[in-house]
Amino acid sequence: MRQIYISSFLWCVLILLCLSTSVRGQDLHYSQFYHSPLNLNPALTGVFNGDVRFMGNFRDQWRSVPVPYTTFTGAFDMKVNPRNSEKGFWGFGINFNYDEAGFVKLSLINLGISGSYTAILNQNNFLTAGLQLGGAQRAINDASITTGNQFTGLQFDPTLPIGENFDQVNFLYFDVSAGLNYRLQGNDGRSKLDLGGGYFHINRPQQRFLDEAQDNPLPSRFSFHGLGALKLTNGLDLIAHGLYQFQGPNNETVLGLGGKIYVNQRRGKELAVALIANWRVDDAIIPALEFHYKTWHVGLSYDINYSDFVQATNRRGGPELSLSYRILRVKPLGTFKTCPIY
Repeated sequence: MRQIYISSFLWCVLILLCLSTSVRGQDLHYSQFYHSPLNLNPALTGVFNGDVRFMGNFRDQWRSVPVPYTTFTGAFDMKVNPRNSEKGFWGFGINFNYDEAGFVKLSLINLGISGSYTAILNQNNFLTAGLQLGGAQRAINDASITTGNQFTGLQFDPTLPIGENFDQVNFLYFDVSAGLNYRLQGNDGRSKLDLGGGYFHINRPQQRFLDEAQDNPLPSRFSFHGLGALKLTNGLDLIAHGLYQFQGPNNETVLGLGGKIYVNQRRGKELAVALIANWRVDDAIIPALEFHYKTWHVGLSYDINYSDFVQATNRRGGPELSLSYRILRVKPLGTFKTCPIY
């Protein structure tokens, strides 16, 4: 089993390294995408070691431009185990996103509800299907918009009208997404590999601020991910992950490789530190530092930009923070064990 797992793990890394494209989708995105699972794939809902999980992400991008992009996510998911069932389990989750970008403060507020079902193929293989339904609002701050109509010929006068009329400065829409995930895990309690994909904005909701504007559906986003950990020694794991996603003409590839060092493995005092080097192809190098204490996780990363936009950013892409907390409930005797997934 271990040889099969290692072979699958290395093939995954090789495939991800062969993906090479430029960046930028139209949806919000995180450098630590592997710590925002409900934004990565609805099928990752409930796929974790434990019964309840709380997660948060914060990203502050391009503060030096200054046209900052601020992104926040708060999420919760849990397992619903059928009594005495060894065939599978359900997952349920809630995901809240807030994103604000640019001078006009183009914002997105999104709330999604996720559901999933994980089929237990055997103790090492799991297949999950997930669905996410949500509602969202996009808005702009028209008071911050400037146009050429405010130029007098000699100087810029912000008190002059911009000469543009919007039928609405915000609108609501309904959103549907789905995904699949395959989990392979070893018998050592630490080696695992997730391979999956998400299909976002299946219904392609309209995005327009003017009633007479042409149809402008939100392009569907497709994401493909590989998330792996391989136990090398009793105190060290190899970590590798990759993401390729595209939305309309935009696409993004992120690859990461690192190590997780187990400082303390005594029960109730578990402590580990992970160092990871991420690379967003054609855009940024992203070093990351993680702390794992019992069922807590804190991740810190920073985008060091090197794309053509470096003239504006001076390589300061921006910091990102991820946080999670898992709850493992004690089950009464005779019920389905707490979690077959780790």
